[in-house]
Amino acid sequence: MLKSGGKWLPVAYDFDFAAFVNAPYVHTKVKDNKTLRRTYLGFRENESYLPEVIELFESKKDEIETFIKITDLISSGERKDCLKYVRDFYREISTKPVQLHYKD
Repeated sequence: MLKSGGKWLPVAYDFDFAAFVNAPYVHTKVKDNKTLRRTYLGFRENESYLPEVIELFESKKDEIETFIKITDLISSGERKDCLKYVRDFYREISTKPVQLHYKD
């Protein structure tokens, strides 16, 4: 429950669609959902925000990796897979210029 005057904290919840958890029901025709190309599902006019968003993600890289490394909510194998997925994401956003793949 949010206390009076508190801040809202948005929490993403659709990690299965993002392939982060490799849910088998998302793309039933492929063995490993994590091998699919990431596709930008936003609006083209929002592309101008990309540098700012990338900067925010880059500022959180160590926190995200540390959380994955220390969590005991997943097995060590799943932890390894999640780290690889996150590192691949960071490698992709560090490419200049970032290539967006639109879902048309």
